Amino acid sequence: MIKLRKKIFNLVFGILTIALLILLLMFNIRSYKEQYSLIERRMNYRRNISADSSASIKFMDANFITVKLGSNDEIIEIINHYSEDIDDTKAKNVVDGILSKSDIEEKHIGCLYFDDYSYSYQKGQSLVVVKNSSVQKNS
Repeated sequence: MIKLRKKIFNLVFGILTIALLILLLMFNIRSYKEQYSLIERRMNYRRNISADSSASIKFMDANFITVKLGSNDEIIEIINHYSEDIDDTKAKNVVDGILSKSDIEEKHIGCLYFDDYSYSYQKGQSLVVVKNSSVQKNS
């Protein structure tokens, strides 16, 4: 009788543990997808605005870095919209790090757990950089 109780306890405990792990995994996946889509929407919105070269719009309530590029991808202007997290020298270092890559992707979001920055790049026009952790704080 005691062996049967132990087996039942272990079975119930195992089922509840597996159910809890599955529930945590589902919430984690849902949260990750929401953050990913939010970053993608922010980059697309900023990219559409920065593509209009006649507009000189600065969003002071949003957290991202906008870079105007010349025809050879030289930096013309860096507009840093981060208030406290990133100063102008760190923003320039981040932008230089992205532009120094030999093969720059048009849109890079990467892993939200391990990558610090996501970006949207248009050769010779603009680069929009979003800090991944700022999306988690501001969403």
